[in-house]
Amino acid sequence: MTVLTLIGPKVSCDAAHDQPCYGDNCAHWEHLSITLPAGSQYVATHYFTNADTPNDLSDVRETGPGEVAYAHFSESQVASNASNEPVVSSIYFNRASRVRLVQLTVDYQMP
Repeated sequence: MTVLTLIGPKVSCDAAHDQPCYGDNCAHWEHLSITLPAGSQYVATHYFTNADTPNDLSDVRETGPGEVAYAHFSESQVASNASNEPVVSSIYFNRASRVRLVQLTVDYQMP
């Protein structure tokens, strides 16, 4: 089977609510999700951000989930919606003092 990829939009995630911010309680978080076609089979999630230290990048790069420069993605979750379409979602927690760009892409297969 061929692996297909859905590319989510690049989204701006605001700076942390308080500075300095060392935990998720003061982070600004952004919920990201991608809805796959009904009947498709989830394969993998790819996580992208422009977060870097000491200066952020001009565009996003793949980072995976986990800690990246005062921010992190939660591990993606897959659940079906009311139309029986798989929905892949993750939360990005930005603890930095600046806005970041974030994006998800999802690989899937059709039977």
